[in-house]
Order: sequence, then C-alpha cells, then structure tokens
Amino acid sequence: MTITPKKNWTTKGYRYRDIPVSKNTIDALLAFVGVRDDIALDDKAVWNEIQRVRQAARLPKFSIHDLRRAWASAMHKNGASIKQVSVWLGHCAVQVTERYIRIFETDTTGHEFLPR
Repeated sequence: MTITPKKNWTTKGYRYRDIPVSKNTIDALLAFVGVRDDIALDDKAVWNEIQRVRQAARLPKFSIHDLRRAWASAMHKNGASIKQVSVWLGHCAVQVTERYIRIFETDTTGHEFLPR
C-alpha cells in the first residue's frame, strides 16, 4: 500500500520512507478509507477519528508523537535493529533513535509510558 502526501506537503527533511505495516493495520486503514464519504481524509479528520476511538475505549490522552515513539519502540522490541528503526523514522543518526525510543527491559504493552 502506498500513501502519498497531500499537495504541496513535504516531510521534515524532505525524505519519504517505506515502513512496515501489519495486516491488521492495513485492514483498519482500508475500512477507514471505505467510509471516506463520511470522513475527510486530511490529517485533522484522521486525528479526530483517533480521538473519538480513544475516548470510547477510555484510554488516556496521547499525541501523534507518542504513537510514533510507541511504534518505534515496539518494532525494536520485536526484533528490528536500532539501525532499521532509525531508517524507518528518518533520523539522521542512530544515536537520535537510541534517545528517541524506549528500549523495553521487561514485557510491557508500553501503555504505562503514555501521558495521563
């Protein structure tokens, strides 16, 4: 699956990346896109939908950056090298990624790291 940026938008550092996505994530994304007549597919609409689901599930507040950090931490915990995670995140150096992710010393879902 390829997701392209909206017109006149670039990433920080002007670099685009391919990242691994689970089948469950793709299924959820396709279901979300399937209701696009009801929901605009801009960043604000997607964030509002995430917040609606979060509130319905009674989860604590979190930011997009928290999701990015949790994803990176989970990828590393599940066997991806720090170097590969660094590439996926678009970091300029592995040292940035080492500071950025949370390396799990114990089994955890990571929810305790989300801000309350």
